[in-house]
Amino acid sequence: MQQDLEQRLISLIKDSKSFSDILVLGVDSEAFIVHTEVFNYIKKYYNKYNYIPAKAIIQSTFPGFSFVDDVQDHEIKYLCDELVKSKVKREAIFIINNTIDLLSIDTYGAIDSAIHKLSNIKKESPSYLITFTDADALIRYNKVAENKEKASKGLSVGLKTGISFLDEKYLGWQLGNLIGIVGRLGVGKSWIAEYLACQVYAVGKKVLFLSPELSVDEVNLRWDTIMGKINGYTFLNDELQVGRINLTEYREWLEKVSSRKDWLTLDTSSGKSFTIERISSLVNEFSPDLLVVDGIALIENGGEKSWEKVMSVSYGLKSIAQNNKIVVIATSQVNREAKDEMPRPDQISYGDAFAQAVDDLIVLQQDINEPNIRYATIPKRRTGKAINERLVIQFDVNRGVLSM
Repeated sequence: MQQDLEQRLISLIKDSKSFSDILVLGVDSEAFIVHTEVFNYIKKYYNKYNYIPAKAIIQSTFPGFSFVDDVQDHEIKYLCDELVKSKVKREAIFIINNTIDLLSIDTYGAIDSAIHKLSNIKKESPSYLITFTDADALIRYNKVAENKEKASKGLSVGLKTGISFLDEKYLGWQLGNLIGIVGRLGVGKSWIAEYLACQVYAVGKKVLFLSPELSVDEVNLRWDTIMGKINGYTFLNDELQVGRINLTEYREWLEKVSSRKDWLTLDTSSGKSFTIERISSLVNEFSPDLLVVDGIALIENGGEKSWEKVMSVSYGLKSIAQNNKIVVIATSQVNREAKDEMPRPDQISYGDAFAQAVDDLIVLQQDINEPNIRYATIPKRRTGKAINERLVIQFDVNRGVLSM
């Protein structure tokens, strides 16, 4: 099986594009067992002469290698995926076998070591968006025409934002974007993040909500309050928590939403922290349209210092958004210097790496005299002009009212 996969894939290496495609799909020398030398020869030849050696040259150099005639170009992704999977399996078996000998010496230490090593194995081929700006030009026409049609129908060309100023222009959140929400402790970042996610869910999209701080139960009850309001129900959040609501109406609501399976919420109550690797794995498994990470400072990243961790996590989330062509919303705190004023990007906790990584930055401020009012600015926007004048947010979250 392994030999056949290797032969078929090498037989597809006909020019620089096919060779580049294979490398982009994650295949390297370590993916080969039987024909490693053949692959390395092609690689070195290409690096030296900038083109692929002729089949006759390869067969003359490696008489034992045979090209497969019936292999089709469309098989390339399948063959690459299978070879990468085979390589990962070999690496995992090696780690597990080495761990067995250590279990009797230090059981928990051996398990922790194995988990750490296994989590560092590349579990999938990297996903890059490859396009020829000139040759693929007409694809842009089709996309622009599609966006024009959506806008003519009053639909966003990206994911719905829930921010009226942006949705009126039909732009929406663009796929591959990292959206940042920052503000002082207690300003309502988690509520805003969940409200924005509910707007996406309400138009039929899938949401993955990761809550390193709030429990699943808290997130779910807030969801009932916000989504209930969107659908014409009123479930006061504080009364939901103690059961002082109309249970008949509440059951009616829950039965209505239980027909879908498009919102997945996870917290860290099991004791397992979120890491970029685990988040990436969850995204691959669940395939959401929107990922929400409520609190990037609580994402683990190998014991790095706080500012280094925030930088790694920020750009890690950006990569997840781009590679999976989804939107990511993440929250972060600002430091005490901001006081009760509108925070500046340089006041974000642990440095401004988060502000640099995001495509859109939403900054929140609390009105010290009006508990149900928040203000927001969007000082950074990758698409469109920045919004530096304060937007007023009706923030009656207990009723599920967040008007932006």
